[in-house]
Amino acid sequence: MDYDPVEHGALCGSCPLGQEKVVPPEIRPEKPLVIGEAPGGQEVKYGRPFVGASGKELERTLVAHGLKREDVSLTNCLLCMPPGGDLRSYLMKLSKRNRKKTVELGFVRADNPLDCCLPRLRREIEQANKVVMLGATA
Repeated sequence: MDYDPVEHGALCGSCPLGQEKVVPPEIRPEKPLVIGEAPGGQEVKYGRPFVGASGKELERTLVAHGLKREDVSLTNCLLCMPPGGDLRSYLMKLSKRNRKKTVELGFVRADNPLDCCLPRLRREIEQANKVVMLGATA
């Protein structure tokens, strides 16, 4: 893998997802930054953000505003695909597991993947001249 999220501030060593199925961002400094939730199956397959159904919708929207994909930076809150591609369900499972461990063993916390990717995402936001957030997670 050419792109190492840790070099860009991600805390992959603390993340329950590890560095599985990393989809690197497409950062173009001083361009608007489009932030999605997490890569899906198509993004993992091709190793690029926004190439699945959401990518097609994004490209239609960009064209409607006289822009191309190359006119924006693309990233996601998470660079790794959550199990089953469903971040919300995965976060709920983590939360339930953490509550159970806390009751059984005292305080035990598995880091939230969003928290682990946040330092990397903040760096990407700092390079952008504008930010467009897509979806509830972003």
